[in-house]
Amino acid sequence: MSYLLDNVQFAGDENLCRLFLDGSLQKKVPLDQTINSDEYWDLEGRLVLPAFVELHTHLDKTYAQIDNSSGGLAGAIEAYREYKSRRSLIDVEKAATRALFKAVSAGVTCLRSHVNAAGPEDVELINLLDEVRKRFAPMIDIQLVAMGSFGVAGESYIATCIEAGADMIGGAPALQEEPYTAVARAVSLAAELEVPLDLHIDEHLKAEVCTLATLCDEIEKQNYEYCVTASHCASLSLFSDDQLFRVTDAVHRLGINIVALPVCNMVLLGGDTRPYVRGTAPVSKLMGAGANVCIGSDNVRDPFNPFGGYDPLRSLQISNILEFQNSTEAIKSSLNLITDNARKAFDNDVVPGGDVVVLESFDLLDALCDPPFCLATFKEGRRVFMREVKETWVSEHTIK
Repeated sequence: MSYLLDNVQFAGDENLCRLFLDGSLQKKVPLDQTINSDEYWDLEGRLVLPAFVELHTHLDKTYAQIDNSSGGLAGAIEAYREYKSRRSLIDVEKAATRALFKAVSAGVTCLRSHVNAAGPEDVELINLLDEVRKRFAPMIDIQLVAMGSFGVAGESYIATCIEAGADMIGGAPALQEEPYTAVARAVSLAAELEVPLDLHIDEHLKAEVCTLATLCDEIEKQNYEYCVTASHCASLSLFSDDQLFRVTDAVHRLGINIVALPVCNMVLLGGDTRPYVRGTAPVSKLMGAGANVCIGSDNVRDPFNPFGGYDPLRSLQISNILEFQNSTEAIKSSLNLITDNARKAFDNDVVPGGDVVVLESFDLLDALCDPPFCLATFKEGRRVFMREVKETWVSEHTIK
């Protein structure tokens, strides 16, 4: 089915236009040009943007609404470990399904999820989420990251999960006893299995521990040639400009993608410091150094983060607030963090067509400062979600 969206407002365009969608064909045409379509929709000047990319989630943990009574990252890990033993696969499937519907309804058509790969039971999780992925394939592209530990036993579980359908290798080297060795083993394992790498890097506030620098060194030393993503990078916020330059120069040169996760990092990091530390990656400085920087949601409604809802516009708004990105130009350009930059990190070889989102907004700045409803999500030219919004106001004569 083909669609003609009329009176479309694109970001950066002064004039309205028409948008024709037919599968992966996406074509902008002037308002006065006639074009045939199966369905017509007059947007009356509403905003159409590239569909969003959600680069960091945890579908195996989401909507596990249990308290993190101890607080912090260690408390969240322990709370979930206890809960995991009594959470069924049916619970995980229901929660993941809820999360994916929520993401699509927020305009997301590409999503990456980290999944525990620390034991034999986690292979079942990969199998389950692979089936969920197949079910949602018409709506959203999903990548699964096998997240485990790096040592002989841990790596065997990761490899088994890759065989079961995971696309990438992940883990949190900074949480292991020998973090720098863990980074080296992670790169080696990814090279051996010939898969990309997406690591939780420096999710802490210890400036003296920088596994990101080690990651850069190991990529060069081992001649690793696949895509690399470093998620979190929170401790970079404590670096001096000179320290940061030395790391970001290598990040830029090696093409490492950085995924900042402001919401979850604000929840888990810095709460016991005085004054409070904004424990999240320094997005604007990383971008200034030429790095490909993206924004993600991370955990949603679980012991790691009781907030959130898979809405990239909300995550972007919070990032801009934390980064003091207050100018009109900076706010508008930040859209790339959840569109072009994120899509490059998701799949650098694919030029998408027909993945767009229609927003209940008439202006890009308004949409980024006060995130609106998503009215429709199109995946490869197919409308996979639509929301109807009706507002009713009391009549003027009743207002005194």
